[in-house]
Amino acid sequence: MTSTIHIFEEAGFRYYETVIWPVARCSEAIQQSPTVRLMREEDLTEVVRIARNYQYKRGHFHADPAFDRRAVDELYAKWIRTSWKSGEPIAIIEIHGKVAGYFNLKMDSNLSEALGYTYARMRSLALDGAVRGRGLGRTLFDGAMALLKNMGAEYIDSGYATKNHISARLHTRSDFYSVYEEVTLHLWL
Repeated sequence: MTSTIHIFEEAGFRYYETVIWPVARCSEAIQQSPTVRLMREEDLTEVVRIARNYQYKRGHFHADPAFDRRAVDELYAKWIRTSWKSGEPIAIIEIHGKVAGYFNLKMDSNLSEALGYTYARMRSLALDGAVRGRGLGRTLFDGAMALLKNMGAEYIDSGYATKNHISARLHTRSDFYSVYEEVTLHLWL
């Protein structure tokens, strides 16, 4: 698709990223971690803080200089608050009783009805920067999959930027297979 991207760039668009959208079938092998659980009301402030401050900073919103970085960070914080108010599940991981990260999830009833099986989505993961490098992302990823399976999910989809190699490894290790790619281009008028 490189030639197509170049055509758009010649028309004034700017390429920012490619996102892979993989799917996995829930298996019996998914194990729940005791440090991963569903978020409770009292966790909301800490999860919003993590969403605001520790998102993947190389995604298309952060990479586009036309977006105010603080506004982008606040977008992720608002997303968490909106998901919580909507009753969507949010997985959290704890260390020593303190929230260290989250994974925003969704049970997709519309897609489940259309496809004939229970379908879930893994949407946004972030870890507090102070705890990165300890394998917590992997534990949270696996724990979120287990929570979704326990909620009845038969299939789970997710998405990751091709430049996010850590996320790509997590998905590959968990038997996700790529279904399609999405290219993000911006054109400011």
